[in-house]
Amino acid sequence: MIANSVHRRVFAAVALLLACLTSGSALAEQNNANFKVGDRVEVKQFDQWKPGKVVSVDKQSGWIDVRLDESDLPASFPKEMRERARTQKFVVSDLRRAARPATKAAAAAANPIRKWTDRSNKFSIEARFEGLDGGNVKLIKADGKHIAVPLDKLADDDATYARDEAKKVEENPFKETSADDEAVAADHEDEASEAPAKKGVWKGVKTVKPQSFKAWSFKPVAPATALGTASAAEADLLVPLGDIPDSKKFFEKVDGIYPSKDGARVIVGRDKGDVGEHLPAYLQIVEAGKSGPSELIALPEATALLDVDADSSLVMYRPAIFGFGKNNVLTMAKPEGGKLTTVERWEPYSEEDYQPHRDIGNAWFLGPNRILTHNRDGEELTVWDTEHLKALINIPVLDIGELKAAISPDHTLLAVVMKEGIAIIDLAAGKHVATIPTGGQDYRAVAFQADNSHLAGLTTDILTVWDLTTGKETRSINVVQNFFEHDLKWANDFLLVNNRHLYDVDHRVLLWDYHGSMGQKSQGAVQSGRLFVVPTGDEKSETTVFSTAVPHAPALEMLKSLPSADALLVVKPGDEVAIDVDIDPSVTVPDDVRKSLEASIRSAARPGDDGKVVFLNQNRAAGDLVRKALAASLEAAGLKVVDHADLVVKVVCKPERQQKLRINVDRRFPVRPGDFVERTITPHASTMEMSLKGETLWTRGYVARPGGLIIVNEGETLDQCLQRLSQPNLQLFSNFKFSGYVARPGKATRDGAYGVSQFTSQGLVDGKSADGSKNGVFE
Repeated sequence: MIANSVHRRVFAAVALLLACLTSGSALAEQNNANFKVGDRVEVKQFDQWKPGKVVSVDKQSGWIDVRLDESDLPASFPKEMRERARTQKFVVSDLRRAARPATKAAAAAANPIRKWTDRSNKFSIEARFEGLDGGNVKLIKADGKHIAVPLDKLADDDATYARDEAKKVEENPFKETSADDEAVAADHEDEASEAPAKKGVWKGVKTVKPQSFKAWSFKPVAPATALGTASAAEADLLVPLGDIPDSKKFFEKVDGIYPSKDGARVIVGRDKGDVGEHLPAYLQIVEAGKSGPSELIALPEATALLDVDADSSLVMYRPAIFGFGKNNVLTMAKPEGGKLTTVERWEPYSEEDYQPHRDIGNAWFLGPNRILTHNRDGEELTVWDTEHLKALINIPVLDIGELKAAISPDHTLLAVVMKEGIAIIDLAAGKHVATIPTGGQDYRAVAFQADNSHLAGLTTDILTVWDLTTGKETRSINVVQNFFEHDLKWANDFLLVNNRHLYDVDHRVLLWDYHGSMGQKSQGAVQSGRLFVVPTGDEKSETTVFSTAVPHAPALEMLKSLPSADALLVVKPGDEVAIDVDIDPSVTVPDDVRKSLEASIRSAARPGDDGKVVFLNQNRAAGDLVRKALAASLEAAGLKVVDHADLVVKVVCKPERQQKLRINVDRRFPVRPGDFVERTITPHASTMEMSLKGETLWTRGYVARPGGLIIVNEGETLDQCLQRLSQPNLQLFSNFKFSGYVARPGKATRDGAYGVSQFTSQGLVDGKSADGSKNGVFE
């Protein structure tokens, strides 16, 4: 992803929060022997003291590594990046010991466990007093569970005891506090304000067992009720959402857009714009035909919005607290009177022995009284009856890492990307019904067509469509390369990638580029052929939500002007293709890339060919290896590799001109000259393109150079980090899948779109080319 000026503004805002440091720093000015691994400390960042734990002490350099309790990066940054940023280096002068919390024994002595009775004398509980929170008495039971009881519901003696104990705490000038105490209090703040969560019922759950299939036998069933198709003639929805109080619009985040089935209602999740953790989050309801949205409906603090059913106005969320076993409660709520009223609250995975597996990763509504959950590490997916909090179907998905799955629009089918294929699960029957082989390709997203007839899959490079009545691949389309975003949706018979690139599956072309301000991706959702969007903007732009038919009218007009799908094809199986490799002799092949390339060669080896690569010239080893791997992939796509042809795949991997970087390796503010170090790097260009008679059909790759945000991996020096970020990217050519069918690209954008439009706060604005004609690139 290329960092434009908008990205650089984000990087500038957080760059001072990160340290890129070498192990040989000369800042060992103070004695660090007083701190040891495991100590609870507070570190100074700007004018704030933040809690953390010492993880290493370097007595030679003077630096102390501290793992902060919370990441400095905003929640919008990738989870892996935020976790990595939690461990940072500090000098002793920026550390202080955290205040020692009172021991459990002292706490128990101060507030012993006692019997509490309600005013009716019908109910009682044994617990220890924790404090008063407004009109509630906070109690903790012997098993550690926190509860809250309204003060006016307690018997007179118990209410008096609670008031007296609270008064003692307030009057005590020597009471101890600590970062740990505050963190624990924050962790339980929401939990203490409600009744204890119920437990999910697992008795009688049906486990989906993996099946093997000798032949394709699955026959998809179309939904009983059609979801509808949008018409380009329908009026677009455009509603201002208003401002979030004290919010910086540039940093605002859209948590989700949830349209109803008929598109008449849409619920939008919004986060307050700022830098930090646990920012206030809100919901807004927009009704078609009404003048504006609902007021901001606040979500509980430190929660993650999981899903919204706009038809029933039900909302699902879980805690968003750092640590294992703390995000284990699922809450279903309903917006009423400008606030969320809890409908149900329970722990789906309370029976898990391993604490991280109790945490909820995500959840989706499946219909009335049915939801689907998966736990933190994606170990299992579970269908629940929410009326009885009973697990109905459990789907083990062990050892797949990140969960990549899709639910059919009618909620009857589930597709899960596994290691060796895409598993299709019948959610009603609780049965594994089919598997689509993936040939080793890493599919990052999948999506069902509205009538369940087709499934689409997206890798970094290619879009694939399978006919679910036969299990056969029907289309493969080379797509605009993106390493970081993998979002895929069907819009009628078209496929929308990352809420931006609309592909005409029939013609195999990028029909339209819908992009946000300055090329940014906008949050979006597709329902009944309409795209719902909250455009990205700046501080001056009004925040709006709007919807439009996809494809919209100009795109449909362009589609009418295109020749037939066969006439648009410029490459098809059987065509001859030449490979032009320009890899600098200085480029070496890392072991992991070499293994991947050799695996690609072996998988495509003909009978009698062992797939081994023999290097006649060691200075050309990288080029020979890449050439043979690409030849194998091209032949697998049905193309014939020859020495000379009009169709050429060109590979370039070579060093660029050296450049100097000045890097701030300290977090002090204002910045001082001594906070910078200077390094010289050698960027490398790693690119690949396919051309026909000199006309480019598609391109891949980029020039590797560090951007404005540099993050050092654990155990890595700054120089090693810079080398990693500027080294050749031979991985680009590893296991690359070519499509044997390539259609002539459009001229509206460099990516080959036939038309382009921009999402703005005023709606969709179509682009114009330099000569003034419509549907071209923006001037």
